[in-house]
Amino acid sequence: MTWHAVRWQVSAVLFGVLSAATPVLAQLPPNISYDGRPILARVRFPVVGQPEACLNPDGLGDGGWSHDYPMSVQGLMKAATNVTSLEAPVDSFMTVMSVTDPMFMQYPIAMVTEPGCWNPTEVEITALRTYLEKGGFLLLDDLQFSDGTPMHQELAIARTEQWMKQVVP
Repeated sequence: MTWHAVRWQVSAVLFGVLSAATPVLAQLPPNISYDGRPILARVRFPVVGQPEACLNPDGLGDGGWSHDYPMSVQGLMKAATNVTSLEAPVDSFMTVMSVTDPMFMQYPIAMVTEPGCWNPTEVEITALRTYLEKGGFLLLDDLQFSDGTPMHQELAIARTEQWMKQVVP
């Protein structure tokens, strides 16, 4: 094997290692402006590193928050508008933001997917508490990790309970 071939193999391995170690954040369309109608805001958060299932969801690829994105919100909002008198915009599934975003308080419904993959900061805890105290509705979805193992399900529930006790003491 020539030095040139070895150099390309080493470069390819290093690229693979560095790519795996540096998660790529999904590029999302702009959020829908709040216009008075109920819009569900999908909460985007930095994920914990363990278990690995938090890092490999079947969504956009940058953490548990994106599990089943955008299909789960599309389906939820479509069902809500079909079986109730709720008049929500069809494309409200595209609204994704952090709980610390100044616009977050304008969205009456928020969804946290795979909440066991999130370890909220004190600032995020305070923002969620304020959101709920002002009448916001928080939907917690998929209280497990993407691998679905029973052990990880128990861990996901315990983690969620831990941070929710801080949000609503």
